[in-house]
Amino acid sequence: MAWVEGGGIRVEVTDPDPRVLPVLLQATGEDESGRGLVLLDAVARRWGVEQGAASKTVWCEVGAGEA
Repeated sequence: MAWVEGGGIRVEVTDPDPRVLPVLLQATGEDESGRGLVLLDAVARRWGVEQGAASKTVWCEVGAGEA
């Protein structure tokens, strides 16, 4: 976790598998997965994915009072 300009917080989660990038989906009421990025998109100021040679990192920035 790190502070960002404007008083926000940046959170990063790294996955050791660089091959499959996350995709923003619209889950139905019967789906058992696919809601994580929808929730992230709803609460974050901005978010993204950085792909490396041996991993990928999903990051988001939220306001300090929003975390």
